[in-house]
Amino acid sequence: MMSSTTLMKDRWIVRAKRLAMLAMMVVPLRFCMAQNNEKTMDSLKAICRGAKADTARIDASLGLAYIYIWENADSGLYFSAMADSLSRKIKDEKRSILSLIRSSSNLLAKGIDSAGLQALTQARERAERMKDDALISTVLANLGSSYANFDQYEMAVPLIKQSLAMDLRGRDTAAIFVNLDNLGMVYLAMGELDSALSYANRAYEICIKRTWTVDMMGGLLRTLGRIQHKMGDRDIAMAYYRRSLPYSVGYRDWSDLHGASLFMGELFEEMGQRDSAQHYFRLSHAYAENDSRNKSERLAACQALSRIFRGVNSDSTVKYLELVVALKDSLNSDDREKAINNSIYMERKRDEAAAAALVKAEEMRRRNIRLLFITVFIITLFLLLMLLAGMKAHPKLVRFSGVLALLLAFEFITLLVHPLISVWTHEDPVWMLLILVGLAAILVPLHHRVESWMVHRLSRPHVQMRKDQDVPPSGSSSD
Repeated sequence: MMSSTTLMKDRWIVRAKRLAMLAMMVVPLRFCMAQNNEKTMDSLKAICRGAKADTARIDASLGLAYIYIWENADSGLYFSAMADSLSRKIKDEKRSILSLIRSSSNLLAKGIDSAGLQALTQARERAERMKDDALISTVLANLGSSYANFDQYEMAVPLIKQSLAMDLRGRDTAAIFVNLDNLGMVYLAMGELDSALSYANRAYEICIKRTWTVDMMGGLLRTLGRIQHKMGDRDIAMAYYRRSLPYSVGYRDWSDLHGASLFMGELFEEMGQRDSAQHYFRLSHAYAENDSRNKSERLAACQALSRIFRGVNSDSTVKYLELVVALKDSLNSDDREKAINNSIYMERKRDEAAAAALVKAEEMRRRNIRLLFITVFIITLFLLLMLLAGMKAHPKLVRFSGVLALLLAFEFITLLVHPLISVWTHEDPVWMLLILVGLAAILVPLHHRVESWMVHRLSRPHVQMRKDQDVPPSGSSSD
């Protein structure tokens, strides 16, 4: 008989695999495939300290931010910020967006879900402005996986499918595998087994042909086993579960080992083989104990053990029921702590946003004052020119003053229009160049015409005055 926690465990599959799978898409494989995190972390930290090239330090920081998702999300956020700062310093927009994606993963790991989703949304907007399909696909896959983690499958599936379509066009085999595997797990959690089997089999076809996917074979075989299990094909399911164990043992993947053992125990329980079920439930609990941070896995194992011992061994039943209660309390406490952390983080972000808005408003106020001063100065200069035109001033001074006033006026127009062009074009250099060239094509001839008209207009009184001075008075006799 299928246990009442089946749906919870199928959702857990998505949660357990989410970050591990998607990390491949944004960090070099040598960082992701490392079997010894401590050695990898030491080497990456050495690169951060000693590398002369900023790009090497950025990639090392991204690798550390990835590893710290499970180890220490606060440290992961620190290295994400370091990578972003270095990326902005050398104006590397792509690596800056990858830093934002890594930051979102660590925020989600801390339970600060709203901030994590907000970071991914910002990363998507920036990637779309760059028109980098590989980067857009990465963000879409992360967004879809995050929504799946929140059980919002109707939002997750279109995003992952859109990412998959882009990867198929770009022939990115690693990203295609990740999206196929994720779609298989999401459809499994949704209960749409035919779709889940189709996508999982497509991922399996890639996995058996590519050596770099061998460390993910255990999890994929477990997913295929779970699909067959729910479809009622127990023999095929058991075969998949058994095949997954050596891969997971080889890579010390306690999460996959826990899941496969738990599902094998359920199969034996359904077939009435209680001794075998107890054995694999105990294995599942032991594997879950290897990672004390993953309380959901320990809870699932304890629930299975308390159920299998019911009516057989009261002491064991009570023992595991007490563990179930303790783990549920601990998980509820963790949820409350995450909610508090989320509130604190969002409050801090609101304060930072308010402070930034005040600074921006002050800068805007100062800019407006300067623009107002320039406007008043130009108008005053034109008025002075009008007065100067009626006075006995040197013609060259009048011409120079007129040209200066026009130059100021036209440059002032350019100064006002340039920020608007930046907003309209999203600072795309090609569009900005085209618009500025078009604006120059209008302003330059217009400037020459207005300059000629204005100089002529201002100089006319002086020319007339000189003509009057050259004409002799009427009635005078010449010698």
